Amino acid sequence: MAVPVPNGSYTLNNGASNLFLADPAGSTTPGTQMVQAGATGGLEQQWQFVFQPGGYYTIQNAASQLYLTDPGSSNTPGVAVRQTAVTNDDSQLWTLTLTGNAYSITNKATGLAIDDPGWSTTGGAGMDLWVATGTANQAWSISGMTSSWPSGNYLLVNGASDLLLADPGSSTTPGTQMVQWSATGGQEQVWYFALQPSGYYTIQNVASQLLLADPGGAGDPGTALQQMAATNDDTELWAVYVTGGGYSVQNKATGLALDDPGYSYSEGTGIDLWSANGGTNQNWSIAGLGQAPIPNGTYTLTNATSELYLADPGASMMPGMQIVQSDATGGAEQQWQFVYQANGYYTIQNVSSGLYLTDPGSSNTAGTALEQMIATNDDSQLWSLVLSGGAYALINKASGLAIDDPGWSTTSGLGVDLWTANGGANQNWWIE
Repeated sequence: MAVPVPNGSYTLNNGASNLFLADPAGSTTPGTQMVQAGATGGLEQQWQFVFQPGGYYTIQNAASQLYLTDPGSSNTPGVAVRQTAVTNDDSQLWTLTLTGNAYSITNKATGLAIDDPGWSTTGGAGMDLWVATGTANQAWSISGMTSSWPSGNYLLVNGASDLLLADPGSSTTPGTQMVQWSATGGQEQVWYFALQPSGYYTIQNVASQLLLADPGGAGDPGTALQQMAATNDDTELWAVYVTGGGYSVQNKATGLALDDPGYSYSEGTGIDLWSANGGTNQNWSIAGLGQAPIPNGTYTLTNATSELYLADPGASMMPGMQIVQSDATGGAEQQWQFVYQANGYYTIQNVSSGLYLTDPGSSNTAGTALEQMIATNDDSQLWSLVLSGGAYALINKASGLAIDDPGWSTTSGLGVDLWTANGGANQNWWIE
């Protein structure tokens, strides 16, 4: 089963009120009703999601360490959503259902959804549970920090420029501003992520052995991203937040995000720190180096929405044929050979036809057909894998578009297309 969000610490923002789900005043009292409140940045608004067998989550408040609960497994609409000590039963298990770019959070025991009653915009209003309706007052944007990446060496590829974060000239000088550059295969573009007990990372350049830092921790947008010797403070700690088709990397001390200024495509552009805004110029693909997301090999690709398999229709040998999703056959037309490249991308070749998954003409038009073609040796046939829990989004290097089940269809034989990466389950593929 695909995991909608990786295990991690998140905030929950209501679609009707634009307020955040919170433990009022950081109460540690079991039975306290949860409320909505304006953003504070405090632990009382942070929730630890842990995926459980069966496709559900426990959701634990970071301040109180208590769990979101439907008290008594009540199925009465309007019952208060509360925090309680662990019960190990269905009253504390929650399913996430994607609605646009947000989620409905529904209790396993009762099927009731976390609800902003009466579409209130009042800070401090108590949250309840109600029959799931799919409306904005039950839609919660989930954003926050993930520690899904184990400690190790990674490349950071910018979503706007498609260039890699680099230490210019493999400088060992503290205070050097970091830049973006085309892939070189050198250690100046390799970053060692070290996961800390707090869930934050230090990020160390392999060439210089210096750490990414927000120099001085002043919090000024436009500050140059620099490398520094170890300071053992928050200016060198980084949170990794799930965003659309990649990740935002934000400083613990200031909350500023790694940013390609002005959406520059130029090699050598200095990377700065800016207020987090969700732009593609702050969106980074994180690719393992020497530890590819999956090993080279032959796999099937199953869509998380339709549960159909990516296939070459009729085992066609024709270049330009649109790829489809279809019921399982066990045939070679549904098998794909993944080969990891030095720049952190894959080529994906159909076992039956010997042709490669391609964004034809490197088109960046959403809705372009996904096709198979002879080897072109260019970016139109290179794909990054962005982890989405137990599944992956497959994103084209040339265009940034993701392989997409159009309209969330469950029809066997439907042509698969390429669409703007949006984190939807119809863009998530199980690789097995």
